[in-house]
Amino acid sequence: MSTLTDSRTIVTSHIDVVPPHIPYSISGNTIHGRGSNDAKGSVATQVQAVEELRAAGKLGDGDIGLLYVVGEEVNGVGMEKANDLGIKLPKTVIFGEPTELKLAVSQKVRTPPGA
Repeated sequence: MSTLTDSRTIVTSHIDVVPPHIPYSISGNTIHGRGSNDAKGSVATQVQAVEELRAAGKLGDGDIGLLYVVGEEVNGVGMEKANDLGIKLPKTVIFGEPTELKLAVSQKVRTPPGA
């Protein structure tokens, strides 16, 4: 795996949830609780996928970096702080968000105030 600042692909999601708090529980192979789908499920899946690719020798230097932030559900402070990390614009970013099992392609441009 590479350092986050020079990865060609960044896998990311948020690790915060909106209130109210619903405690986690496990029933068989199912996790219940606030955030178990959005976004803890995507985070767990992303980490597992990257670990399996790494273990199989399918990731080289600079291929992938992991970035998880807080504040997405409220004010975006985590991603704003991530902007201060010196991350070069990667070729691809994969966001872990539920999309009803449909692949979604998107882009978002934030215009700075006064621009």
